[in-house]
Amino acid sequence: MLAEAGGPNAVTIEAVARRAGVGKQTIYRWWAGRGPLLMEVYETLVPAEAVADAQTDLRAMLVWLFKRYRSGPAGEILAALLADMRSDRALADEFRRRFLVEREAVTATLIRRTLTADPTRAALAARVVVAMVWYRLLVEPDRLDDALADDIVRIIEGVTA
Repeated sequence: MLAEAGGPNAVTIEAVARRAGVGKQTIYRWWAGRGPLLMEVYETLVPAEAVADAQTDLRAMLVWLFKRYRSGPAGEILAALLADMRSDRALADEFRRRFLVEREAVTATLIRRTLTADPTRAALAARVVVAMVWYRLLVEPDRLDDALADDIVRIIEGVTA
């Protein structure tokens, strides 16, 4: 996979076309640009079902996610998408529709299951979790670890109490 070999910068329309042995226009029929292409790659690396199905609580989900981010290109790809979204409103809207709403809901479900039955508090807590993870991903990706998962759970316990 291009992303595993060279990170998100290696995932370009040109590189995909070259690897597939087709023209760039063929690739543009499937993806409007680099952003939607990176979203597709991210979905393959961190499928929503895996996030939802394999986790029993918030900490387990965070530990699983952080391991994915540290052991492959998923974290770098998400960071690249977040950076690209600052200047591409359409990409931000599609990302929100395809990923953010669903994954915040998964996180809120885990929080409701283990920390609070209040759906409003769980939804707020899920947004806090996403913000904390994205901040760390952008600023200190090497510190996406079990200690951060523990810190986030402690903070969320306070938010939901």
